[in-house]
Formats: sequence, structure tokens, C-alpha cells
Amino acid sequence: MENQSERSGSEDGVSGRVEEAGLAWAGEMRAALHAEGRPAAGGWPGTLSEARARVVSVVGRQRGEELERFARLLYGAARDAWLSQREPTPRD
Repeated sequence: MENQSERSGSEDGVSGRVEEAGLAWAGEMRAALHAEGRPAAGGWPGTLSEARARVVSVVGRQRGEELERFARLLYGAARDAWLSQREPTPRD
């Protein structure tokens, strides 16, 4: 039987993997825009629906509440990484 500290450590590990996936997602989006010759400018282009799909690919199927918690964690990590490295919007 798993005790509280083991469960907490396990959840921390999952949260860490989810945050890393968010950082990777931001990097992938940035690289995709650069490959198209576009700057990584403006607001974060990802969606919570995309974040949910990424959570499932990182940690497997989750129940509703857990899925939402991890999706918001992943989305927030990606958005924050994006905003911290966003480029200026080109002027016309």
C-alpha cells in the first residue's frame, strides 16, 4: 500500500514531466514558426484542448479533474516559456 509521502513524490514526478512537456511544446511551436520564416511573436498560440492531448501522451489517460489540472499545468508552463522568449512583432 502506498503511503502519503510516496504518493506526493509520485505526483511531483508527474508534475515535473508535465511541466517539461510544456516547455518542449513552446520550443516546438517556436521552431515551427521559424521554419515558416515567421517570428515567434504575440500571445501564446496553443490551446487547452491541445494541452489535454499532450497530457495524455505524457502520462496516459487521466480522470476529468486530474486531466484538467495537468492540462492547465502544461499549458501554463508552455505559455510562460513562450512569453518569456517572444519576439517583437514585425512592423508593416
